[in-house]
Amino acid sequence: MAGCSGGGPASGGAASQPPAASGSSSATPATSAPAQTTTTAASPSSVPTPTPTPALATFTTPDGSLSFTYPPAWKVTAVAGQSGSYAVTDEAGATRATLRDKLKSLPNVSVPTGLDSGFRAPVPGVTGPDGREVELVVHGVFGQAPGGQGAMYAVSSINDPEPIGRSAVEVTQGGYYVSFSGFVPLRRDVETLSKEELFSAAAEFAGSAAFGETAKVLTSLRLNTDRVVKAGCLGERYRYEKIAGLSCEEAIAVLARVEKTGTFQGARNMETSDYVCFYPSIVESQNGQADVICRSKASEAVSFEAWKK
Repeated sequence: MAGCSGGGPASGGAASQPPAASGSSSATPATSAPAQTTTTAASPSSVPTPTPTPALATFTTPDGSLSFTYPPAWKVTAVAGQSGSYAVTDEAGATRATLRDKLKSLPNVSVPTGLDSGFRAPVPGVTGPDGREVELVVHGVFGQAPGGQGAMYAVSSINDPEPIGRSAVEVTQGGYYVSFSGFVPLRRDVETLSKEELFSAAAEFAGSAAFGETAKVLTSLRLNTDRVVKAGCLGERYRYEKIAGLSCEEAIAVLARVEKTGTFQGARNMETSDYVCFYPSIVESQNGQADVICRSKASEAVSFEAWKK
């Protein structure tokens, strides 16, 4: 319409004034109150409470020389008919590892030489002979029958030349060995694995969460040397049994002297002026005879047997 501008007051008209406030001679500008910020404190029940980790249980051998920790839902029980042996089982009843204490000789588990998976974990609570460090290793092993392959793991001294089936730690001051090991079947869906397949399966197992739980138990092993008691006799090359009339140290010294200074008398006897030591034939050894039998020339009551370590 002519004479109007869009949206503004009419051209030429007086500007309209807001009505005066009732009961007041002049208008008072309205003052708005400042906005208030309200902070709501978090309810204690709304903050998630972390679930406490159950305390680990501890197993200690009767003489107090060995101990290790394990999850509280697991169990440690003595192995029937095997003195000094203890099985570690999980909540499902599966055996995770077996501790064998005071072994007179190295274990002799009949498995072929294992394929080293490359897994290593230190066992700081145990020291091997001559101060050697101890570690946990995992090998893949072929079974004695098709489909019998698996992963074998054991605690052993670093650079131990023995195959995985004979892994143990020598407790020299006690004259015995300690074994802490286990076995898990692998790829039972295949009767015969190649070396590459067995290595891959063993390496995968070693990196699994399930073995991680087991490894924590084995690597927690501790040897309390103050509680070690003499249970056998171990020298550098031999273990000694049936010692009569001599101490362990004396028997070790006698054989070392005979082998260093003695002379052969016949095919298998070595003698000094005071001792004679007999070395059995292959057949006799296969029949269970000791590797060396020594006797005093002065008294038949003084003697001992020596077995290669």
